[in-house]
Amino acid sequence: MSQKTAPPPHSKTVRLAVISIVVPIFFGAIGFLLKTSGSNSGIQGQTTLGPGSTGVNNGTQNFSFGAATKTDDDPGLFIECFRRVRTAKFPADGSSLYAVFLGATGSLVGGFDVLGGPPGTNYPIGEDLAFGATRCDVTNYGAAPRINVLFVTHIIYRKAIAGDGLLTRGDIVNEKDWPLPIGKIEPGAKDPFSFYLRNTSGLFVEVVLPKTAIAHHLGASEPLNLKVATIENRPVFLSPLLDEKP
Repeated sequence: MSQKTAPPPHSKTVRLAVISIVVPIFFGAIGFLLKTSGSNSGIQGQTTLGPGSTGVNNGTQNFSFGAATKTDDDPGLFIECFRRVRTAKFPADGSSLYAVFLGATGSLVGGFDVLGGPPGTNYPIGEDLAFGATRCDVTNYGAAPRINVLFVTHIIYRKAIAGDGLLTRGDIVNEKDWPLPIGKIEPGAKDPFSFYLRNTSGLFVEVVLPKTAIAHHLGASEPLNLKVATIENRPVFLSPLLDEKP
């Protein structure tokens, strides 16, 4: 008996939690207070459940960041993004998938959608998109786990202009910062933290990746200011969802 595949993410998404994020900035010293409703891994976001899903949103955790300590000698984090992704596989250990669904409107200002499903099964994260979804891997090249990591992407929405059978990017219609808190990133290239980007709007979306991140180190009394390296020399571009209006 074959197992049914979960429906396309934009068609039957159940949002079970709302994120509340406050990011105060005071004369260059950044203090973060994040109140999250997410999984017990410390990931902030909503939960999306497909048929047969085992994922639940079962924990509340507070993140508290003081002024970060600068660490010039730390190798930091590396982000690499892969486009045209059609499917994602739920990890065999039973953990969830994490995604950012970027719509043109709404009150969400950060965090992840948490996708739950049977271990080892596929989820059609980008099968319904003309150019697929985008997966980004965050690798910790330090010697120890990073705890309560926070980096802030910048999201830009542009008009989609139709003409001669093509869509081209137009003027900016909206832009905002989108903080992404990650509970833990293990060290080493074989164990990155992965998340997916989906454009659920009828607009072009540009995701500007950060150059720094805030994180805790096991045993450290203060958070660390980490460098974020990437091979991306321009924003990550996401094409419109063609059957959605801007």
